[in-house]
Amino acid sequence: MLPGSDDAGRTPEPVEIERPGPEPPGVDDPRGAVDLEADDDVDELLLRTFWGAVIAVDVAMAAIPLGLLLIYFRGDRVLGGLALAVGAVAAGAAVRCYRTFRTDRREGEAAS
Repeated sequence: MLPGSDDAGRTPEPVEIERPGPEPPGVDDPRGAVDLEADDDVDELLLRTFWGAVIAVDVAMAAIPLGLLLIYFRGDRVLGGLALAVGAVAAGAAVRCYRTFRTDRREGEAAS
């Protein structure tokens, strides 16, 4: 407290601060409870294909720039080339995974 103030020794009462703007929107779940389990709604083959492609693309997106950086800044063509090769194989695996899944789904729809 400042010297000479009237309320020396008293604790200030908490002040309620109103937030500007509208209230945040709420979401009503028609089932009554939020169920975040993906296994119930998604085919297992689709789930495996998706995560396989995600991991392959992540590896490719890490390995290719790393290989280019190693070659350009360090001049290490062996390690940089190896990283580029790993990235290229991972990118190819992602494309193959996607195309195989798409072909299998189209063949399944045509047979139905």
